[in-house]
Amino acid sequence: MFVRKMVNDWLSDWLPRMHSARRAILSAVVATSCLYRVVGIAALGRRLANGGSVKHAIKTVDRLMDNRHLHSERTPLYAWLAHFLPGTQTRPLLLLDWSQVHPGREQYVLRVAALKKGRALAIYEEVYRRGRMDKAKTMKTVLANLAQILPAGSVPILVMDAGFRNPWFKAIEKHGWHWVARIRGQVCYQKRLDKDWQACQALHETATAIARRIGDVRLAKTHPHRCTLHLYKSKSTDSKRHRHRAVSRDANVLKAKRRAKEPWVLASSDSLSDLSSQEIVAIYKQRMKIEESFRDTKSHLGWRFEEMRSYLRHKIENLLIVAAVALFTLTVIGRYAESQQMQKDYQANTETKRRVLSVLKLGWNVVRNRFTFRLALMRQALQDMTKVEYA
Repeated sequence: MFVRKMVNDWLSDWLPRMHSARRAILSAVVATSCLYRVVGIAALGRRLANGGSVKHAIKTVDRLMDNRHLHSERTPLYAWLAHFLPGTQTRPLLLLDWSQVHPGREQYVLRVAALKKGRALAIYEEVYRRGRMDKAKTMKTVLANLAQILPAGSVPILVMDAGFRNPWFKAIEKHGWHWVARIRGQVCYQKRLDKDWQACQALHETATAIARRIGDVRLAKTHPHRCTLHLYKSKSTDSKRHRHRAVSRDANVLKAKRRAKEPWVLASSDSLSDLSSQEIVAIYKQRMKIEESFRDTKSHLGWRFEEMRSYLRHKIENLLIVAAVALFTLTVIGRYAESQQMQKDYQANTETKRRVLSVLKLGWNVVRNRFTFRLALMRQALQDMTKVEYA
């Protein structure tokens, strides 16, 4: 299969010390994931069988996911992805977020994603139990591993939601990096030269569609941290054609609606003082793309990670690297196919002025239809991924 050969070719260049048998099986599993959009052990095994023994194929995948050597090779594999995704950017945007591995479980995956072609693709993932998400050791380990993965000289801007607080900000700044985060809840701030503390929520009343700088502040009474606050309220998207629909009474839906309508109080590191409030807001707007990235991996419309039944941390993390490499592979193929105008063969219309199919969707269609390309061309397509792109 073309994808298997291509991935094996890429990995042999980047990880020459990986055992050839393990590299061959990993390449076959990644190719299967690309073709069938699955990432569970049993699901991969059933499709990998290809007319052979299904039981044997499932056990092959299970042994690979249980392989401690593969688990130790995750860092160089993620470094490989980081080499091509942030690429040559010295100040890349990296999106940071937690997501539950499976509904009802206590396991959460921390994902760091880079933007490429309008998509957020994972460059680092690690699984922790809920009680360890905000531990100092977790922060130290995550950021130390991320520093290993990123290309030399890279000083990223980490973009986070309201679940990340001052301990994370301080840990990020120790690495000399920048950050932007949303502030919600009962958090207070104190302007420099002021004695009184004020609630961040009190700023909501004065928010407008024009982003403005609140100023340099100390954030949070407990373990305060110096940063810059910005305020912004997006324009309402509640169009007339949606107003007569039935109103959902689901608590989670109502909570999400309130959160979406709430003005943004954004905090940024002092090292980003050269950026305007409008630029800070534009940076934070990219954060939603990591939610789309989680849906790509977890949803039954994507790679169905939520259907995965493994509980062991190292197996879950090995499955995550398979999904990350598969999504990256389809992005490279889709990008090359788009450069060859192949998207016209898969569109339901003749639109030429805008992209109808995502790069990821186009890549999957090309793989599904068993197209093959010369390995030399795909090596060049891989190198082209280092170009700076946000579109």
